[in-house]
Amino acid sequence: MSVLPVDTGPLVALCDRQDPAFTPCQEVLRQTPFQVRLTTTLAAVTEAMYLLDDVRGGQDTLFALLLKSRIALDELPASSLPRLRELMARYADLPMDFADATVVELAERMGADAVFTLDERDFRVYRPQHVPHFRLLPADL
Repeated sequence: MSVLPVDTGPLVALCDRQDPAFTPCQEVLRQTPFQVRLTTTLAAVTEAMYLLDDVRGGQDTLFALLLKSRIALDELPASSLPRLRELMARYADLPMDFADATVVELAERMGADAVFTLDERDFRVYRPQHVPHFRLLPADL
């Protein structure tokens, strides 16, 4: 089964109907076959929960997405910490935050060539180890 890593932005957009990216993110969900496992990281969920604090029902909607297993939560292995450190040091000039580092590392670990993100500015710069660059959804649909 292939994996589509999910960054913070789509998690927020999918939980806030007023977000301009709500419809494009819904479209990514509709177009992603069930054989592709949408997977996020605890760091991205933490960041999304913080950003959804002011959105009525937003945090509960995110819990529902995770509980329905439409978006799986990855268990970051401790063995990933050196790579996270390396990524954050390499992209310190952006700067790369911890949540982005976990999404890039997840993509590398799972061999994913695409990332579900709204953060084109940063994810177009990141260069994963296993592919020359990421395809970004919904931008590259």
